[in-house]
Amino acid sequence: MAHILVVDDDLDFQTALWGLPELRLHEAVMVTSGEQALEALAQKSFDLIVADLMLPGMDGAELIRAIRGAPGTAEVPVVVLTAMARKLGVTFDVSDRTW
Repeated sequence: MAHILVVDDDLDFQTALWGLPELRLHEAVMVTSGEQALEALAQKSFDLIVADLMLPGMDGAELIRAIRGAPGTAEVPVVVLTAMARKLGVTFDVSDRTW
């Protein structure tokens, strides 16, 4: 069983994810902000993080930088989700791990 951290402030998205049978096979913790995600990461280790880019307070990019900058979480895989990437002009070069 994997430990998955889901970071998204959209209740509809959280509900949709929670309904996936594959997710129910694992232990999932859902939080609504980057700050809550860092608190959860300080208390427990996770095998995967699913994070939205558009979060209140600390946005998803800031969260990823914090995750990558911490020794205990630097190697945890992160799946980034957003419905606004094109509108925001956000692109990621997956070969550049500095973000």
